[in-house]
Amino acid sequence: MLTIGWLMACGGDDDEATTPDPDPTTHSTAPVPHSDEPTDEETAHSAAPVHSDSPEHTAEVPFDCTTVPASPVSTTAVVGGRGYHGLGFDQTGRMYGIDPIGNLIWADYYGNSGVAVPGLGGAQGMDQLPTGELLIALDAGRVVKIDPAAGSSVDVDTGIAYYGIVVGPDGNLYGGDRSNTYRVDLTTGVRTLFLSATESQSVGFSPDGTKFYYTTTFGYALWEVDLDVNFDPIGQPRRLADFGGGYRDSLNVDTCGNIYVNDYGTNNLFRIEPTTGAVSLYLDYTFDRYGHGGMFGSGVGGFRTDALYVPQPYNGYTVAEIVVGVDGIF
Repeated sequence: MLTIGWLMACGGDDDEATTPDPDPTTHSTAPVPHSDEPTDEETAHSAAPVHSDSPEHTAEVPFDCTTVPASPVSTTAVVGGRGYHGLGFDQTGRMYGIDPIGNLIWADYYGNSGVAVPGLGGAQGMDQLPTGELLIALDAGRVVKIDPAAGSSVDVDTGIAYYGIVVGPDGNLYGGDRSNTYRVDLTTGVRTLFLSATESQSVGFSPDGTKFYYTTTFGYALWEVDLDVNFDPIGQPRRLADFGGGYRDSLNVDTCGNIYVNDYGTNNLFRIEPTTGAVSLYLDYTFDRYGHGGMFGSGVGGFRTDALYVPQPYNGYTVAEIVVGVDGIF
């Protein structure tokens, strides 16, 4: 059984690039809870999951991208939600994240929660497959596939300590380990080098699958590279935007192509326009409310497809809901 004492964190000194595991007792500011029942607005955003029946991350409802709000519509807390870095959703309306002692915790939108897998250990990036299984990058250098319904777990890759992972539009797993970017065929288990010497920390795709994005740990940049029809890189990566202070702890994309990145160095959430690379400060966290990772909601059981759900390890491993007003894909 794996346990954690000090989890890998997003900040650190020049030698180890880590910070101590946040103490849940240090920051005790109580978040505003959800009500026990869904509102009409919440119900309206619960029809379509982030993933379609295909392996691609897609959104089902067209949206007028000229009306995207410039700042969060609302922020609140998911009562019972727990998360350190990655979050995932299943098809039954549950959200999953890691608690301070390495348990995988499930929570629904209305305050119910429990232990899904005890003693899983320290974990970073997470994503989910359209069939409902979770993919979790463990600090121990394994990516595990967990079936929450059956409670089963199987390794899909070993030997790489990934930080950020994402299921691509081709159904393969992509991950960055702060050195290189890899692609793992989830059918065969074969891992290949996707991009070398990227220093990639968080990863994602454009809505149409023609671009791959990654953030760097210390280069303070968001990069993009064009992809061909086989999702292989075309040419060299380009710097799309420079911002923040280091340790880009998430990369999420909405259906309009806007890119959302949590930056530990400034405790901010930035939004980047995909065509021009224009950067806007989307949300200025206090330190304890910093969003260390994120995932757009599933649209099932009250979780909204137009909201980012971000773990807040410096606020007792709680989870916040940030409604952005446009559906997400990653």
